[in-house]
This record gives sequence, structure tokens and C-alpha cells, in this order.
Amino acid sequence: MKGTMTGRGMVLALLLLFALSGALSASGGEEIYDVPRSGFLTGIYVNLREKPSTEGKIVGQLPSKDEAGELLVTAAFDGGEEFPWYQVSSAKFGEGWIYGKFLSLQEASEAIHPIDAEINRCVDKSPSTHGMMECTTKGMEKWDRELNRLYKELMTVLPKEGQTALRTAQRAWIPLRDSEFALSSEVYSTIYTVLDGGTMWVVNDAIAHMEVVRRRTLELDQLLKTVKKGSFSLPGDLSKKTMKEYGDMTFKMEYLSALLGKKLGEKGNKISAEALSAWKKYRDENIALLSLLYGGKEKEEVRAHFGLQMDKGRLSNLETLLQDMRTGGMEISEIGGKKETPSPEKGQKSSGAREEDRSLYSPAEGKCDFSAYIIDPDPKGTNVRSAPGGAVIAVLPHRPENSDIITVKVTGHKKGWLSVILHDGKKGWIFGKMLGMSLRNYAPDSVTSLRCRPDGDSPSLGDIFRDDEVALLGGEGEWALVEYTLPDGGVITGWLDPMKQCANPYSTCP
Repeated sequence: MKGTMTGRGMVLALLLLFALSGALSASGGEEIYDVPRSGFLTGIYVNLREKPSTEGKIVGQLPSKDEAGELLVTAAFDGGEEFPWYQVSSAKFGEGWIYGKFLSLQEASEAIHPIDAEINRCVDKSPSTHGMMECTTKGMEKWDRELNRLYKELMTVLPKEGQTALRTAQRAWIPLRDSEFALSSEVYSTIYTVLDGGTMWVVNDAIAHMEVVRRRTLELDQLLKTVKKGSFSLPGDLSKKTMKEYGDMTFKMEYLSALLGKKLGEKGNKISAEALSAWKKYRDENIALLSLLYGGKEKEEVRAHFGLQMDKGRLSNLETLLQDMRTGGMEISEIGGKKETPSPEKGQKSSGAREEDRSLYSPAEGKCDFSAYIIDPDPKGTNVRSAPGGAVIAVLPHRPENSDIITVKVTGHKKGWLSVILHDGKKGWIFGKMLGMSLRNYAPDSVTSLRCRPDGDSPSLGDIFRDDEVALLGGEGEWALVEYTLPDGGVITGWLDPMKQCANPYSTCP
């Protein structure tokens, strides 16, 4: 089955199935990155070649549109032929060049950024701790150069008032950047020295630094695209509800900052407080810039809309730091449970979100509609029975070469047993915890929340920050009721969103 790589550094390696995106060279030697597109085959048995020419060595073959699926298009080459050549990547069939006649292009919904892809390829070549440190350092330099390029270009397209607001926001970001660097370094140095962690935590610190610059770069990139399009539209339902959610989110972020500082001791507490103060300053200045551009600088609900988005991002970062401290061996109670949920200060109005029922919905039986795979560690194989606890009608092998054999369709559950359809169409029952799935936590800073009910808006019972496996307990429709074992032996049980499920036992999902 899948390996159990830990830490944010290992997340980079999980993206290696995606190909390196091409970078377009601009005048002056700067690199301008464009988001890659996706494409689908329009022919069958299309050759993948080593270079964009029929003279290129054949390195693979794409059988059909259905088998190849969505392809990541990372570069193009015009050799004067009727169609250009495109460099494509497939998690299943590898990467190479195909002739444009056999490819239908479209915009990719979640294409990997070319800088991320470069870092992944670098890690692929040198996966050691030292190699990952070097790759992350190079990645930081690229993100920093891209940030400066975008900032300069934004200053040329914004009106004078917007230029002033951007300059003020960016000046506020500099101390935020430095304080976030100090906070992550304090966290990971504590894990590495006090908790006697491994050298991977040093890599995690470098990645955390890079992520600070990466996030701001992507913010400026999105802002530049919006300014160029001139499409400053906001949701039509901005209201007092948005303002209330913003207040709740800010409260929780402040609580996590205080918790993090408390766990880090006197020095860490000071660093965490300084980082929170710098964040608030930057957030307010950036909100002022966005509110100005979107024409709502005098409207509190508009400011709350942008503030809510920004606070969510930082909250996720704090949760990652706390989770890594747990993984490193520090005792920190889970955030999100009923007892651990912070209470407002005396006199502060309690929010509906904190009063919401967090009890787990766990039906004894129901109908399901998702796929899973065998996670049973028994080398003798896994029994498939005619009914819950019934006669054995088939035995699925342990870790076969063909993953299809141990991948099943789950159609229902009853008292801990799952009704399944095997790869050959045979129907039967498998004990729930013998089946599982992994999480689509592939991108840096990805997080999966296990919900108390099969509803994306229901409260979270715990967050998972890696693409680890979870065991199945049941389900309802496309939602899976799962159990996740924490590195310290603790267990989180909750409902897993269909968009976060991966039923591929040997690789990542597209």
C-alpha cells in the first residue's frame, strides 16, 4: 500500500507524478509563469515522444481518451508544422510530447503552478534531506523573484490611489513575513531540539518560510489578473452574516495563536503575539486595497468578506503548525471538539458556530456510492462473505500487482460491514475496517476536515494534513464515515467529503 511519509516536506514528493510546467522567458531574463492547461486525446494509440518531433524517441503511448483521462499540458512547441507539439503529463502513462492534431485543449481547473512543478522535479532528482533543502531554497528564490515581478507590473496598471494602497499593503507584508518566519522557526526548532525530532523538521521549517512568500505571490498574481480583466465583482449576499462569520474566524485565529504561544513557552509566546499583531496590520492594509478596487471601502460587510478569506488562510497555517507539534510529540488537545472549543471572553456574544452541535452522526446502516480498497495487513488475503459474518465466497489477495483486484465499489453498510461489488462484478460483504481510502491532500498546506455529519457545512471533528489512509466504518451516499489514527495513537472519526477521497491503493488520484 501507500507509504506513510510525514511532514510538509514530504508533501512535495507526493506531487512528483505531475510534470514540470514550462516557463516562458521574458525580456531582461525574468521568468513569467503561466498557469498550464489540460487536454484530452482526440486519437487512439498516440505516441509520447522524447522531443517535439517524429524523430523523437517514443517513450510511451496513450491508448485512448478514456484510458488516458485528463492530461496536464505543460509546454508547447511550434515547429512550423500544421499543428504545434505539446508536452503532456499523465500520472498513469508518464510524460512526453504529442502532436497537436491528437489533443483537444481546455483550461485546467486545478493545474499545478510551474514553480511548484520545478520544485517537485528537483526533489525527484534529489530526495534526500539535503536535496530537499536545496530544492526548497531554490523554490524560495523563484517565488521571491515572481513576487517582485508581479508587484512591479501591478504598479503599472493600478490607478494612483491603488498604487498607494498596494505600496502600503506590501510594506505591511514585510514585517509579517519576518514574524511568520520567526514563528515557524520557533515551532520546528522546538520539535527538533526539545522534542528530539528528526532532520525532516528542518526541511519543514524551510518549506514553511517558502509558503509565506508563495501565498503572497499567488495573491498578487490573482489581483493582477483581476485588474487586467476589470471584473471587480463581489458576491451578492454580503450581509451581517458575513460580518459575524468574520468575527468568529478572527476569534478562533486569535485563540490558536495564543495556544501556540503558550505551548512554545515564554519566548514562543512573545513571537506568536508579534506574528499575530503583524498579521492584523497586514490584513487591514490589504483589505483596504481590495475594498478600494472593489468599490466598497466604506462598507463593513465588504471588508468582512475579504477579511474572512484572509483569516481562513492564516488559521489553516496555525492549525498546520499545531498538528506538526502534535506529530513531533507535544501534547496538544484537539481543536474542534466540544470541550476544547474556545469560549468568548466575558461579555462577548457567543457565535452560533461555537454553539453548534458537534455530536457524530453514525447510522447503523445505509446506502453508499463510493469506491475503496483493501487495507487489511493480513498476508493471507481478505475474505469476502455472502452476508455480514456469512460464508466466504472469495478471498482477495494481499497487495497484488494489479490494484484493480483489491479496489471495490461500496454500495452500503450494516453494523460495521460493507456491501461491495468486486472488480469482476461479484457482490459480497467485507468487514468495514478492512477497507479504506487515502486523502487528496497533495498540495502544500492542504487540509481535510472530518465532519460530524455528511454535510460540508457541518462542524469539523478534526483535521488531517497528509494524504494518509483512513479506515471505513460506513457511509451515506457519496460521503464516507471513516476513522483516522493519529501518529500519537489518538483516533479521529468523522465524515469524509467525496472530493477528498482517493480509491487508488498504489498512487495518487488525478
